[in-house]
Amino acid sequence: MGRYDEQQSGNSLNTLFIWGFLIIILAAAGYYFFTQQSAPQDSAHIQKLELPIPVEIAKRPATVPGKEETLVAEPHQDPDLIDQTRQQLFSELSSIDGQDAQVRKFFQFYSADLLPMAQADELLKKMTRIFNDFAQGQRQNKHMRDFTLSSPFMAQKSGNQWIIAQQNYARYDALINGLLVIDDALWLHAYTFFKPHLQKNYAEFGYPEHYTLEDMLQKAAAEIIATPQVQGNHALVKHGVLYKFADAELESLSPVQKQVIRMGPENSQKLKQKLRQVMQLLAAQVKE
Repeated sequence: MGRYDEQQSGNSLNTLFIWGFLIIILAAAGYYFFTQQSAPQDSAHIQKLELPIPVEIAKRPATVPGKEETLVAEPHQDPDLIDQTRQQLFSELSSIDGQDAQVRKFFQFYSADLLPMAQADELLKKMTRIFNDFAQGQRQNKHMRDFTLSSPFMAQKSGNQWIIAQQNYARYDALINGLLVIDDALWLHAYTFFKPHLQKNYAEFGYPEHYTLEDMLQKAAAEIIATPQVQGNHALVKHGVLYKFADAELESLSPVQKQVIRMGPENSQKLKQKLRQVMQLLAAQVKE
């Protein structure tokens, strides 16, 4: 459909996704194969591998050091003050030169857990490309190499079977918490603020006029939301330095959906619920 309709090699060793989002989520998120360097640990039988994912969440203090903050933390108890504080923030964002600086300011104020993902250059352009990949159930390492998780993926032995280590799921806690702390209306406000930049980046794909930016985001979110909610330990099959799901049905899922499962049942459920809520608001706004 566009220039990013490329198929991704499962053996790529590049880093990073989204969702971004997720993006994003909207970000979301991102979401990928086990491509890594393996080295089993001794007594615990834990093996760590480098795993490409959408954002880097490093262990760090809750507060963000640096230049002084001019805004007061959002007062959750008073809706009028919340609205006033948000208007003040977006007014300040408008006065900041550069898209990247605006994104960093937004995360710094509202969700410090997401700030590490905002250190790359051309953030919104890279996020738009990742959303496009997610909409096709794919992920492109060349679009995600700037966003990596600091801690490696972990697999462990359970008897004679490799499984995803429970410690692996905690690596995503900061990312998920960072997404959840921003309420749905604020995500929508942020999207409206940054949309002109996203729209400009989206136009580079050359899609037909009837396929809009919102269509792409809805499709990317739907890809994540459609991930089956699975519980229990996930058995793995080792292929050299790679791991695949032993369950053929899970292994047949898209790269995006497999990464959602690797985030763990609790985190994946939170992510999907957040996306449902945000995209419902977005769909309602588009209809107005």
